[in-house]
Amino acid sequence: MKATMQRDLNRKMVENVAFRAFDAWWERKEEQVKPFQTAARQREEEKERTRPKEPPALLSLVDWARGGAPACGGPCASPPSR
Repeated sequence: MKATMQRDLNRKMVENVAFRAFDAWWERKEEQVKPFQTAARQREEEKERTRPKEPPALLSLVDWARGGAPACGGPCASPPSR
């Protein structure tokens, strides 16, 4: 029983030390990559700002005069009267 307890305690200690070492390594790697990530993010934002906006959906002049309804979404959608 004592040997089992000792083995479990040693395993737990090794896991804790290994986790702390891994966590410290991960933090260092994140700090190294952070400048590259911010630079890439800034380039993407710059592309978004310089990218032309898509033109709004075009309406025909007739539809615009009727009140801006999309093509055949207004009065022209009703069936023709005989």
